[in-house]
Order: sequence, then structure tokens, then C-alpha cells
Amino acid sequence: MKIFFVVFSFMCALTLNAQEVQKDFTKTLLSEDFENVSEKWPQIFNADNVFLTQNSHYELLRNSKKSGYYLLPKISDEFSNFEVTTSFIFESKGNAKQSAGILIMAQKSGNGAILVEINRKKEFSIRKIYTDRTVNITSGEDGWEKNSNISKENNEIVIKTYKKVYDVYINGQFVKSFSEIEFARGSIGLYIGPDSKATFDFLKIKGEEKADVLQTEVTNEKNEDESFAQIIIKLKDQLNAKIKESEELRVKLKNCNISEGSSAGTDTASMRIRKNLEASNNKLQLEKDDIMLRLAKVIAEKEKLEKFKNEIQANQQDGDIIINLTNLVNSQKIKISDLETKNTSLNEESNSLFLETKDLNEKLKKARTDLDSKIVKNLFLERDLDSLRRQVKALSDTLNRLQKGTVVQETLTEEEKLNQLIEKERLERVKRKEDEEKKKKEGE
Repeated sequence: MKIFFVVFSFMCALTLNAQEVQKDFTKTLLSEDFENVSEKWPQIFNADNVFLTQNSHYELLRNSKKSGYYLLPKISDEFSNFEVTTSFIFESKGNAKQSAGILIMAQKSGNGAILVEINRKKEFSIRKIYTDRTVNITSGEDGWEKNSNISKENNEIVIKTYKKVYDVYINGQFVKSFSEIEFARGSIGLYIGPDSKATFDFLKIKGEEKADVLQTEVTNEKNEDESFAQIIIKLKDQLNAKIKESEELRVKLKNCNISEGSSAGTDTASMRIRKNLEASNNKLQLEKDDIMLRLAKVIAEKEKLEKFKNEIQANQQDGDIIINLTNLVNSQKIKISDLETKNTSLNEESNSLFLETKDLNEKLKKARTDLDSKIVKNLFLERDLDSLRRQVKALSDTLNRLQKGTVVQETLTEEEKLNQLIEKERLERVKRKEDEEKKKKEGE
């Protein structure tokens, strides 16, 4: 019978130095080549993100420099024991700190997952991701470890996990093994780092054959106990190693103090060595305290699980607990599916509104350009109209003067009078021109 239990987020992850997962996964659970992902994976186009399918690839562009972005399928299954493989290419001319990777064990609550990430500086990191914090599993500065096998462009990540132990491979080479008992199962997704562009080629997930799964279910309770026992043993081994190292440092520190006393405190090299030993000893003490705390938490959690399993076994006859839990899980799955459908609809509506807004902005820009052109044209027309008005006024003034100084036949029409006025003006201009030419000749 399956045992349902809850493991709290403070449980520890232990890193190991050799490959631990010897299980072969032969059954294909998912083979995604990104040929037709519009119904499976998010298609987003906005100022911060451009996630699109092109040429049988999934292109992810994250413009925001503040944080990365996690992508899960619209309908995501949960996996426990599996092998997942993905391949992606970095934008060769982009930010030198670009990063991308794969997300596993993502919890339905949205709080909890494991991220395996690669950057273009030939570094990788493994982290536990929560809504309010991250916990580094890898060592190094900010959890990044150098690895010469990582490429600045094309990389492949393979993760194998069985009984809560994980092996990580990059470009065919084993790089890290660790155990993590907090997450029993979870979804698998992709990750694109801040100010990064990567193109994913495929995502493949393999699992156990049906017979293996049945055998796992039969021995599930035993395996959980074994997992806790292994964690406790490893923590105790680490604790003993730290205690031994601390004792060795204390002996060295004591010898250093004796040596320093004999030299009357004048040997600065001895003082420096003593300070280094004291710092190392303090660090070891903190590490030892941390291991003891984690060990106590693991033991306490194991006791809680034992109590929970005993309660289930005590009520197993009527099966009410299992039925209620199953109904609750199914109900939550339906709610989650409804929320995912609504979220998809909202994303599509948001994309549609974005495109409509973009189209309206382009039309508004064109309308403004046309309006500016018409305003300029209108200014020219106003100027020409003012000029014509001034000419009409001048002609009208001339006509009035002529009417006062000349007797005009009453039988003439207004048009004839205007023609006479225009002709007279022409004759005067001709006369003035002749006078000017005559003066020029006389001057010569």
C-alpha cells in the first residue's frame, strides 16, 4: 500500500562525489521536439519575454535583467523516478553571463523545485528554489562551479534520479551527485536566465517499465526507511569527520600557542598561523553545529513519518483515510486544471490585447503624421490667402482713388471700370519702365 506523507522544506541535501544512480530508465514518458508546442508550452510576446516556436525549436528570450523565468507545460505531469534530457544553444552574440537550464521536482503549490543551470562562463549550479529564497546545493561563489566540459553555445543536460538520489551529467560527462529527500515527486520544466536568449532543441523524459513500478510500490515503505537510514548514516559520518578535523586543529593550535610562548610573542609567522587555525576551528565548529542540527531534524522527521504510518495502518481496515486523501487529490487536480485553463486563456487574451494595442499605436502614429502634414499645408494656404487679401485691398484702394479723381461714365459696369483701372495701371508701369531705360541711356 502507498504511504502518503509530507516532508518539510528544511530537510537537507547531501552532495556526493561519485555516480549513485545505477538504475536504467527504458520507457519513454515524454519526447518533446517542439514542432507543435502552441497547445503544450507558453507562447508569450511582450516587453519582458518572447517565447515562440520557430523551425522546430523553442526560442526563449528574457529581456528583464532582474530575474530569470520558469516555464512549465500548460498541462504538466508529475514524476518521481526518471531520466530527463534537454539540449539548448545560447545566443552567441548576446550577454556573456547568459544562463539557461532545466527545472525538476516543481511542486504544484508553486513553492519548491530543483534547478540545474548552465551559464556562458562555463559554470553550472544546482539550487533548491522557493518563492522566498534559494538554497545552493553546489559550492563555489553564489553556488556556481566551474566545469571545462561546458560550452559557450550548445549544451546538453541529463539528470537521473532514483529513490531521491540525483546524478547530473553535462555534455555526456558526470559532474555531480546529491540526495534530496524533501521532494517526493514533481513537474519538469525549462528555465531562461535574466538578459538571456537560448534555443531549446528537445526535452525527453524516460521512466521505469511497468513491472519495475509495481515492484517499487510494493517495497515503497521499505525504501523510505532505507532512504532515511542512509541520510542519517551519511550525516553521522560527516559529523564524525568534522569532529576529528576539529580535534586535529585544536592540537595544532595548542602546539602553536606553546611555540609562540617560547618565542616571547615576537614570531609574527606563528601568530598568523595561530589566527588561521583559530578561524578554521571556528568554521569547523559552525559546520559541526549545522550538521548536528540537520541530523536532529532528520531523526525528528523520521519519527513523525513512523507515527503517521502507524496511524494509517491503524485505520487501514475501513480505508477512510486513503479514500479521503485520494478524493482530495483528485479534487485539487481538477481545481489546478481549471486554474491552468483560465491562466492560458488570460495569457492568450493578454497577447491579443498587446497586438491590438501595438496596431492602434501604429495607426495613431500615422494619423499624427498626417495631421502634422495637413497643419503645415494649412499654414501655407493661410499665408497665400493673406497675400491675396493684401493685393485685393491695394487694388480696392487704388480704385477708390481713381474714382475720386476721374469722371467715369455712369453707363460703365463695375467690371468695365475694373478693367479700365487695370489697363491704366499697366500703362503706368510701361511708362515708368520707359523712363527708367531713358535715364540709363542718358547716364551712359
